[in-house]
Amino acid sequence: MIDDRDLRELYRLSSGEHLQTLETGLLRFEQNPSDRDDFAELLRAAHTLKGDSRMLGVNHVEKLVHQVEHVLKQLQSQELSLTPLLAETLYNTLDAVKQLVQEATEELPSELPSAIDPVRVLARLMQASSGVAESELMPLAPSLLPIAQTAPASFEGNSELIPELIPDPQLIPELIPEPIPDPQLIPELISEQPSEPEATSSTTPPAVSNSVPVLGVDRPTSVPSESPPPARSPDRPTSPVHSIHSVNPITPASAEPYHIDTIRVATRHLDGLVDRVGELAAIERRLSHQAALLDGLVRLWEELRLLDQGQQRMSDPTLATDRRRSDQQRHQLHEDFQQALYGLRERVQNANHRLEAITDDLKDRTRSLRLLPLATVFQHFPRMVRDLAQQQGKAVTLVVEGGETTADKQVIEALRDPLLHLVRNAIDHGIELAAERQAAGKPACATLRLRGAQQGDRVLISLSDDGRGLDRQAIIATAVRQQLYSAEELAHWQDEQIFELILLPGFSTRLEATELSGRGVGLDAVRVCAERLKGRVMVQSKPGQGCTITLTVGTTLAATQALLVMTRDRTLAIPLEYVHETRLVPVNQITALEGRPVILLEGEPVSATDLGDLLELPGLPPGPAPDRVDVIPHPCVVLVMGRDRLAVFVDRLIDVQEIMLKPQSKLLVRVRNVSGVTILGNGDVCPVLHPPDLFATLGGRTSRNSSLSTADSLSMARPPAILLVEDSIATRTQEKRILETAGYDVVTATDGMDALHKLRSRTFDAIVSDIQMPRLDGLGLTARIRQMPEYDDLPIVLVSSLNSDADKRRGAEAGANAYLTKDAFNQAALLGILRELARSP
Repeated sequence: MIDDRDLRELYRLSSGEHLQTLETGLLRFEQNPSDRDDFAELLRAAHTLKGDSRMLGVNHVEKLVHQVEHVLKQLQSQELSLTPLLAETLYNTLDAVKQLVQEATEELPSELPSAIDPVRVLARLMQASSGVAESELMPLAPSLLPIAQTAPASFEGNSELIPELIPDPQLIPELIPEPIPDPQLIPELISEQPSEPEATSSTTPPAVSNSVPVLGVDRPTSVPSESPPPARSPDRPTSPVHSIHSVNPITPASAEPYHIDTIRVATRHLDGLVDRVGELAAIERRLSHQAALLDGLVRLWEELRLLDQGQQRMSDPTLATDRRRSDQQRHQLHEDFQQALYGLRERVQNANHRLEAITDDLKDRTRSLRLLPLATVFQHFPRMVRDLAQQQGKAVTLVVEGGETTADKQVIEALRDPLLHLVRNAIDHGIELAAERQAAGKPACATLRLRGAQQGDRVLISLSDDGRGLDRQAIIATAVRQQLYSAEELAHWQDEQIFELILLPGFSTRLEATELSGRGVGLDAVRVCAERLKGRVMVQSKPGQGCTITLTVGTTLAATQALLVMTRDRTLAIPLEYVHETRLVPVNQITALEGRPVILLEGEPVSATDLGDLLELPGLPPGPAPDRVDVIPHPCVVLVMGRDRLAVFVDRLIDVQEIMLKPQSKLLVRVRNVSGVTILGNGDVCPVLHPPDLFATLGGRTSRNSSLSTADSLSMARPPAILLVEDSIATRTQEKRILETAGYDVVTATDGMDALHKLRSRTFDAIVSDIQMPRLDGLGLTARIRQMPEYDDLPIVLVSSLNSDADKRRGAEAGANAYLTKDAFNQAALLGILRELARSP
């Protein structure tokens, strides 16, 4: 059984699709043998299923599907014809594969024997594809059957030693099913068996007189024999291992009602649904705007009515009769107009209230589709903590709490990397060795506690350890050594301010970097990620008792409350989580400190600037009246980011409303100071500002300056980006986890065309690609990338099950920097190549 539950589910779903493709295509080919158009799809399905099975260690499935693929290639090239016997055997083999997949993906007792004998199924398929008629198939001699069953275990992982241990080729058919269509397939027959052979029963038949060493066993074993086997007659046809009728029938799955457990929905469909909801919300705001206009018409009508009443009092008294008749008509018209107008307003208001309720419900339901529990990302850390602790020679227990807390899928995905940095930092820096802990009166085994909690529309994720805690003096010494601040400045800082220095880019108290930490990148990456998720990082520590780092982020990035402001005749939105307060500030309260305008808030100076100047918008702000300019109050928005504050002056404060954030176009990649746009009620497109950029644009943090520029900070904080191109979802998921665990930022693509599209959307440090994929394969992708001058130096690593020298040569000719075969695939090899070709995490 596959250990990882998520991979089990992915493998179950993908293998079911591949097997259905094979079965359907085989049926079509059986009905129309002259039509071979479907073979490309069939071979791709078999190849992908074989690769997935190899990657996940489902070896029996890999061996069987490999032989199915071999037979399909022979059918495609017309080396074989689809006889009824071969067709029936292929169907039975696919049934066996289904049963083996079910056993690999269901939580069955380990001692429960498999219902399938893969050796017999494989032998049966090879016999059927060899062209031997069913009537000519003969069973294996009973005396040789135990040898045939135990031989694979003897040669497991050592198939290259078969000729050495069995020098006479005539003896190989006694141990391996025959006829053998291709000698190169002999290693494929060596299926995975228990490392120790089962105890022989009393019915063990006599065996050969000479002992044969069993690889992996301390001493040789021998099977006694009454008499040597008879010599093989050269003119006698070779007998197959056993006949078709001697193979146990494949046990069908239990007859349970058919049902679909999972419906997979592409993320792009969910994103489109969210976009539609955003447009519906915009329509609702537009209707609210129309209702406001209708209220204005009602007020206008009342003013006109009052005006008519005044005119009536000033009318000529000689026209009393006509005036009365006209007044009656006018009065009736006014009454009708009033009733119609009031009725229209009521209907619009009712419809607007109903639309608002439906929109709110639809938004909530749609957002819930994207919500995932924090356990989705938390589940990756128990194994990681174990491995890192063993690497450091420490004993650590991870306690996970609050995994049921939910957040948007985009938030969950973004949380993995910062949590990875926090875990690494806690184990490397915070937790002591067992001897040091015991000397301090602590348990030898440290406790690392990962918590998740909901707080309104925010999610709190904290990582606590009971280690040595932060060293205030070491942090101060590092800040002084890096010339960030003077010792005199830092002497007056509170502990919380000192501790937050560890979040600065390039800041590390360790003089020598280790494999885990010490480069001053990890915690700054945590801060950058928290800011990108509309949140913040808080650090708490007590010497000798441990440290707690808490991330507070929004539950979703799509919808947010925003303050709408007007500046330079432009409407802009500021996310409300960054707004500390709004106030009216007279010009005479703006002073200068070290050449920079500031205002006093709660007795502390806060940098101040005009928002239009900060954004470099054209035009000038509207000028005030010439008299008493200095006391005219101006609207001011005080922004907050962590402990820093910034006062920006605007022309007008408009309103606070919920907006649907639309990210920037991929063509723009990144626009400074802007995180996206939203659609207002009047249909206008409104930019949504990114306050962290505003702080950086003004010159960094207002209360303290970083020694690095913003560009340097972002470059150091950003982990190396890898574009992973793989059409198999199981293999793609496995390789993505390997790369992410190593600290890489991984973007996936399903084929070469998808990879080209994503390559243009951002910068990557390397590409890892499969070869056999639909639309555009890995070789074609590599060749097209090498035709683009801007990607001359981009490392490309090909990972494929094609392992011949010719395949490797074609990869090099296409422009690949490295070629890995899935047969020899291992995590260390891939990561080692990436470390050589691209920058390390």
